[in-house]
Amino acid sequence: VHGMRILWSCSCVNRADAVFIFDVELPTRRSLQRYNSEAYSYLSSWVWGEDAEQETVVTWMRVSMPVSPLDQKAALSKRFITSKVLQVTPKAADGASESCEETFECILALPLKNELTSSQVAGASSAASKSNLPAVILYPHGGPHSSSWTGFSPEIAMLCHFGFAVAQVNYRGSLGFGQDALESLPGNCGVQDVSDCMQALSAVLATGLVDDSRVFVMGGSHGGFLTTHLISQFPDRFVAAAVRNPVVNVGANYMTCDIPDWCHSEVGTGVSIGGPVSGSGVVETVPAPRRDHLEQMWRASPVSLI
Repeated sequence: VHGMRILWSCSCVNRADAVFIFDVELPTRRSLQRYNSEAYSYLSSWVWGEDAEQETVVTWMRVSMPVSPLDQKAALSKRFITSKVLQVTPKAADGASESCEETFECILALPLKNELTSSQVAGASSAASKSNLPAVILYPHGGPHSSSWTGFSPEIAMLCHFGFAVAQVNYRGSLGFGQDALESLPGNCGVQDVSDCMQALSAVLATGLVDDSRVFVMGGSHGGFLTTHLISQFPDRFVAAAVRNPVVNVGANYMTCDIPDWCHSEVGTGVSIGGPVSGSGVVETVPAPRRDHLEQMWRASPVSLI
């Protein structure tokens, strides 16, 4: 924001980021300098107010639009990616200390050319019709306290262009869904988040828009932690998996990483590191973990399931 001008960018799953300037003109005698309409092309204007003296005009102008294959007329007419946001009801996971009653979300990106309606899928009985459905990649994000979004991602666009559907899971603990959901995950990592991923996968398969015999999983960091948990706990569900910088042994990670507080927090040991926080259990430096801490970290680690 600069004065009464706002620089704004927007995107969606099938359109890369474009940048706009919003020029707000309030009902004052001293108005902002207007853009030369011959030099810039206006996309739209809005006017508020019942009379000309009190009106507020907001004009928005495109200042940047990415040039890519997505912007070619042929690609735009086909819209080779589409998306759906699925609301998923969490399932109480065995071993979770508590569960959140709120739903969470899964963003399903689909290659449009392969998309079929549920009625078409229901009416199709041959293996040939099923082969027209895309394989699906389950893709939990890292963090774990971050989130996937419905904006443009070159990675998701590439996978859809190659014919895959991609299911991005905003499992409980993701940012943007309330404090209760956020705080329900620490102490339940490897249980609650794994259960949410499987519930999201069930919701995706229930749409009938993907091939349930070709299910893949991938992720990095905490997403890699979840990927290795998923293939350990459900070895017959996934055709293949790919991991990037996965946390497979939380105890080993604690001794070598630059965020040891993450290990204590997400596993739920109750130890807080490096903060001027009052109360017991707070330490200023990284301590050697106690045996019970290491055992707790081991139980939460995918490597314990080999």
